[in-house]
Amino acid sequence: LDRDVNRILIRALKKRKVKLHLGDPPEAAVHTESGVKLTLQSGKQIETEMALVTVGRSPVSRGIGFNQLGLDLKNGYVQVNQHCQTNVSGIYAIGDVTGKKELAHFASHQGIVAVEHGLGQQEAAVDEDAVPIAIFTSPEIASVGLTAQQCEERSIGYLEGSFPFRALGKSHAIGEIDGFVKVIAKKKDERIIGIHIIGPDASTLIAACSVVVTKGVTLTEMSKTIQAHPTVAEALWEAVEDVRGLSIHKLDLGL
Repeated sequence: LDRDVNRILIRALKKRKVKLHLGDPPEAAVHTESGVKLTLQSGKQIETEMALVTVGRSPVSRGIGFNQLGLDLKNGYVQVNQHCQTNVSGIYAIGDVTGKKELAHFASHQGIVAVEHGLGQQEAAVDEDAVPIAIFTSPEIASVGLTAQQCEERSIGYLEGSFPFRALGKSHAIGEIDGFVKVIAKKKDERIIGIHIIGPDASTLIAACSVVVTKGVTLTEMSKTIQAHPTVAEALWEAVEDVRGLSIHKLDLGL
């Protein structure tokens, strides 16, 4: 996730009196009469009614014939290319077993690509840099495309801009003013390659953002669109304008 998205989420959780123990993972858990007692890496102990373990998933792919087929496995995951082809001709793989993005909508898209490619549509391919995600926290989080950190890791020159929801009338009307929309664009051609949102209706807003990133819409092209008022979607347009140094309302508010 975008670094600033993490920062806003942490702030929102603390406002709700959620205690965070970042960088101090639990090393032991025992049942007690009242619930569970956790021992953290630092030695600190926490007693609570319930503990939810969310440590990710591991593939269950061994012992079911994959090796006999000669499939290329890495840490139990079936390796595929952008067409969802494995290293064995005629065999495709999709979904969590590929170890890509463990999301239902991504698996569904992979399935469509695999079928289309298998039926001869050679251009059918998965763009892993254009997969939207939504996290249903409060405030909501949604993201599609590259973050600034990923651009730096790939040595991609980029431009970025953002716009806070608290500058919008709609956000004040619904009482949800935390968060922002951030836009990342390639410095070379100003194509939008990442949009990151934390705030009201983020999971809905990301649908339009997915189109923008997938089609490689430029900042100038996006700036020529009109967003309805009053809506939270105005933050997307304003963030684009902020990348260009032309966000009128952000300047007016001194944000």
